[in-house]
Amino acid sequence: MNDMSNKNIDKIHDNTSNSETNDILDSPITENEIQQALSTQHNGKSSGPDQIPAEIIKASYTFIRS
Repeated sequence: MNDMSNKNIDKIHDNTSNSETNDILDSPITENEIQQALSTQHNGKSSGPDQIPAEIIKASYTFIRS
């Protein structure tokens, strides 16, 4: 049983982030990242929890970003 626990702990440690990953995750979101995310959104799909369809966000992006 102890051997199995150690193997699972090793898997957890393999998934921990390093300082480089932390720096990337802590950096501000860029406009390019936002544009890339918007370009992957498909029209005609159900909206998320905010109930705003992707078409509205895409169409009003220039207004929203300012």
